[in-house]
Amino acid sequence: EVSKGDEKVHDDYYTSLIGVQNLAKKEQQTVEQLVRYRSKLVGRLTLIDKYLKDYSKSIRPLIHRSQTLRRKFLRKEFPIFKKENDLQTIAEGVSSHPLMVFRLLRRFAKELPDIALNLFEDDIDKELKEYLDEMADGFDIPTEVDLNGAADGILRLQDTYQLSTYDLGVGKLVEKETGSGLLASDMQFIGVRAFNKEKHATSVEWIYYGLQKVKNGDDSVALNIMKEHLRYTSEYHNKELLSFKLTSTNLFQNLINSTSLNIDGLYQSPDVTHYPLGLVGDSIYDIYNFDALCRGEQLLSPAKTKNLHCWYSHDSPYNVISPLKFEAHHGNPPVYQVYDLISDNVIDHIKKLAAPNLKRAQVVGSYQKGGGIKSDVRTSSVAWLSDKQETNDTLLLKVPKIVHRATKLHPWASKSAEELQISCYGSVGGYYVPHLDTLINPGVPLPSEMDDWKKGDRVATIMFYLSDVELGGGTAFPRLGIASKAVKGSAVIWYNLRYNGERELLMLHGGCPVLYGNKWVANKWVRLYEQLHVRKCSKDRYQ
Repeated sequence: EVSKGDEKVHDDYYTSLIGVQNLAKKEQQTVEQLVRYRSKLVGRLTLIDKYLKDYSKSIRPLIHRSQTLRRKFLRKEFPIFKKENDLQTIAEGVSSHPLMVFRLLRRFAKELPDIALNLFEDDIDKELKEYLDEMADGFDIPTEVDLNGAADGILRLQDTYQLSTYDLGVGKLVEKETGSGLLASDMQFIGVRAFNKEKHATSVEWIYYGLQKVKNGDDSVALNIMKEHLRYTSEYHNKELLSFKLTSTNLFQNLINSTSLNIDGLYQSPDVTHYPLGLVGDSIYDIYNFDALCRGEQLLSPAKTKNLHCWYSHDSPYNVISPLKFEAHHGNPPVYQVYDLISDNVIDHIKKLAAPNLKRAQVVGSYQKGGGIKSDVRTSSVAWLSDKQETNDTLLLKVPKIVHRATKLHPWASKSAEELQISCYGSVGGYYVPHLDTLINPGVPLPSEMDDWKKGDRVATIMFYLSDVELGGGTAFPRLGIASKAVKGSAVIWYNLRYNGERELLMLHGGCPVLYGNKWVANKWVRLYEQLHVRKCSKDRYQ
């Protein structure tokens, strides 16, 4: 959370990687207290057992993957991690997995309050009560907003990567068997969320597969409740299908019967076979192309890709000793990825400085001071770090030098480039919808009192990947038909302005949802006016 005067402002957990990791660490104290309390109570264990068993089942796959954790905790019924290395391993493991994050948020937002409400009428355990009261006062406990945001993130992942509902329920992400799925009650919650977002076929699927889990012994929700949910969502689906004014395209092709439903393979995502490139006006194909590129589909024709290549750059004395490793993703306009550009020690330093200052990402809402608004098109947390000479931080001062080495641009002074922006993408499908990096829009007057605009627009973007991402998390350019993978230490470089100073509308790009892993990036935006002698204007007014 961040302070605004005397008021505390809540940063949503589902968009905050650091928040989720801190929450995962905080849970260890909670589990320790609950285990101790459980040993005192025999007749009032139903709610606590539900919490602890779900915690244990959710965390087991992480223990099995680590030889160190397996040796220490495999035989413990409710493992509790106290050493910092173990805590960090668990925190990173939980925050990498969208379904684990959902279950973590659900335990804190729903089950822990139930324990607090139902078990303390007679102050039977004052120490636990004091712990929970203290946590409520000094720790930002997840709310229904966080749980809804996590459910939205899972639905977004399902849409983008065309994941089956059954696979998500059992913890399968594309081809990765994670061993950590969802409870029937979780699937019910996500199904209701999909219904509220008018995803009627998707809603029926989530409720249906949740019902199958109940029939197979999952007791997290009553059988009659799941049957009633399936009946209602099926009837509403049929009503929508028969309506002359469809409010949703997320429908099965035929009417369905909830009492004799076999849903396997019944719903298919829209079959998009045509991905036009080079369109500069806003269109639905910006989203279709973006999703296809995030899934790894190849949109460029062989004629376009045959001239793309990789090379070593030796164009300076430093680069002769340590040549830069370039890969061309696109020729005109150019998009490059340079590998091994920034070292691990600089990356670790940047992340360490940024972590305490990360706040929910905002977008420019107006030109007025304080015009930034919380972004629903960008689920990430950001921080800004100064990499100018006056900082006297030798590691941060390497960043502008690295940018100059790779681009020959001048990012030194405050009037030639912005501070370094660090972005940490949310743990449940963290993403950024396709957008342009330029700040100045044609036809919109610029206020004269804002000196920042006098630097010119963002001529170039240098985006450093500060982490590998196992699944998803790349950067897609839907109008060019290309995507880069998140490779730690590399940077993607492109120009937002043409040589004539106009916006390059083909540079629309977005951050693909993170399917599995943690995504950190650093953006360096170089401004136009100080680069006029480096990137000279063209004599061709259209170039």
